[in-house]
Amino acid sequence: ARAVPLYAFSASHGNSGAMLNLAACFMNGTGVQKDPVVALALSQLAFAEHDSEETTARSYSEAISAHLSTDQLGDVTRLYQDMRQSNVISALDAYRALRAKEAELRSSSQGSQ
Repeated sequence: ARAVPLYAFSASHGNSGAMLNLAACFMNGTGVQKDPVVALALSQLAFAEHDSEETTARSYSEAISAHLSTDQLGDVTRLYQDMRQSNVISALDAYRALRAKEAELRSSSQGSQ
C-alpha cells in the first residue's frame, strides 16, 4: 500500500517498470481500489514508452483487455491519452474524480426513484 505513491511518482517520470508495478496494483487491488481500466492504461503506457518492457506490458495488456467491456475499453483509451498528454498522477486524479462524480450521480438518481 505504501509503495503505490512511489510507483505513481516514478511512473509519472517515465519509469516503465513503475508503470507496470502500478498496473499490477490496480489489477489486483493492492493498496488501491481494483480498477482494470487503470491497469490496462498503465500497461499500454509502459508498452508505448519503453520497448525494454514490451513483452511484460504486452502480456498485461492482453490479459486485462480480454475481460473489459467496450465502454471500459473506451475509458482505457481516454485515460491512456490523458496520461500521455499530462502525467500519470494528474490523469489518475482526474479519472478518479470523474468516477466518484459518476457514482454520486448514480446514487442520487437511484435515491430519487
